[in-house]
Amino acid sequence: TEYALTAAVFSRSPGRIARVSAAIEAGHVYVNRTSTGARPGVEPFGGMRFSGTGPKAGGEDYLWAFLDRIDAPADEGDVTPEGSPPALDAARWDAALDGRIAIVERAAAALASTHAPAARALSEAARSAASEIGQPAPTVQVVGQETRMLYDTPRGLGIVRANGADAAWWLVAPLLAGNGVVVVDSSPLSPIVQALHAAGVPGDVLRVDEGGTARLVALAASAAVAFVACDGGPFRSFTAAMAPVADGQRGLKALLSPLDGPQPGKSGFLRRFAWPKVIATRTLRHGADLALSSTEPASRA
Repeated sequence: TEYALTAAVFSRSPGRIARVSAAIEAGHVYVNRTSTGARPGVEPFGGMRFSGTGPKAGGEDYLWAFLDRIDAPADEGDVTPEGSPPALDAARWDAALDGRIAIVERAAAALASTHAPAARALSEAARSAASEIGQPAPTVQVVGQETRMLYDTPRGLGIVRANGADAAWWLVAPLLAGNGVVVVDSSPLSPIVQALHAAGVPGDVLRVDEGGTARLVALAASAAVAFVACDGGPFRSFTAAMAPVADGQRGLKALLSPLDGPQPGKSGFLRRFAWPKVIATRTLRHGADLALSSTEPASRA
């Protein structure tokens, strides 16, 4: 759906609950309980696609929505798009997370002798993916409910432009999160792309467009694009191209850059490339309230 805020599942089958909860793409999946009433910290609030932009209210990433980094690069100036938005497509990387990590590690090994900094970045990102994407984020646990906040839903198709010292991070992070990627105007990434393809990243998941910055701005306006990830660039031009809702677009677009959020190598960087999803499962039997009564018997003299 275009709007993906909450969903509810009712079932007595643990297997069905697990399967359906994993398959539904919504910001909140409530199991055997009402599908409203999110509490900050317990079920951090926010949806996917047109129902949210990523960080959830009450979650550990929410503070970044109120901050501007003072170490961000300067804008490169306005760029006029090169033509109308072109047709664009790339598949999600549907391999299991362990498989994605293994392929990135193979690419890192192949780059170790010729591009050591990039190899280290790929290895570190692969290790981070196991905890940041493979494990639930901390939430406040309450009696009668199991709450998990997961980062295993890819955002979709992303455009990547990266030419700095951490360029490898900006490329591999969205891939590890399971997104499809089109690389534009990023010559330092060429050997890394080749190594990733040779290691097993499918060609329809990771593609290269030969255009320059003007071409990138045009691509950013495509209805198929979910995010633009860049380590610098004409930020104002990117946001101007991404802001209008195009025919067929299925969600709000995100600009993932050094302007905000955790940066390469820091905790939380990989999670920027995935949708957070809360699965809140009521664990009380028959709806019984397990809270203790506030009324105590009078004490004896």
